[in-house]
Amino acid sequence: NYGDPVTAIDRVKARALLLVYPKSWSYGQVDHYWRVLAAESRKPYAKQRSPPWSPPEDDPVLGGERRELYTIQLPFAWTQAALGLLRVQLALREYRLRHGAYPAMLQQLVPSQLRTVPIDPFSDRPLCYRCQGSAYVPYSVGPNLKDEGGTPIDYQAVNVGSTGDLVAGKLHPPEARRTLP
Repeated sequence: NYGDPVTAIDRVKARALLLVYPKSWSYGQVDHYWRVLAAESRKPYAKQRSPPWSPPEDDPVLGGERRELYTIQLPFAWTQAALGLLRVQLALREYRLRHGAYPAMLQQLVPSQLRTVPIDPFSDRPLCYRCQGSAYVPYSVGPNLKDEGGTPIDYQAVNVGSTGDLVAGKLHPPEARRTLP
C-alpha cells in the first residue's frame, strides 16, 4: 500500500540504513557472528553461550538473521545422545548374550563391546546407566543438565529447561517406537 504514510516512512528508513550500514560491513559482522557461533557449538553443551548479535535488528539486509545457539545445539546434542544410547543398547545386548546378565556398570563393556563409554553431550561425562535386575536403563542427563535417575523427559515439549532425562527406548512417541527382540 504505497499511500500509507507508515509504509513510505519504512521505505525511506530502509534506504537510509543501507547507506549507513554498507553491505560489506554487514556481511563482515554476520561472518564474524557465525564463526563465533560455530566456535561456541564445539564447546561442551553446558559451557556454550550465544554470542552477541552485532548488526542492528532493524538492519534491512541482516536484521532478521540472528540465531540463538540453543536452537541449533539442542537438536544436535539430542541426536548425539540418542546415537550414544543406541550404541550402549547394542553393546548391552551383546554383553548379555555372552555373559547371561547385564553388567553392573557401563565400564564393563570396554573394550570388548565398546572402545569407550559414549560421552553424554549434555554433561560432557560418560552416559549414565542403572541396572535393575534383568533390565537396564541407559540415559543422558538431558538439556536441564541434572541427573534425574533415568526419569524420561516429555519428548513432546523439549526445551532448554525441560525436566527429565533422555532415556534409551523412550526418545520418540510410542507409535514411532519398535520393540527389539
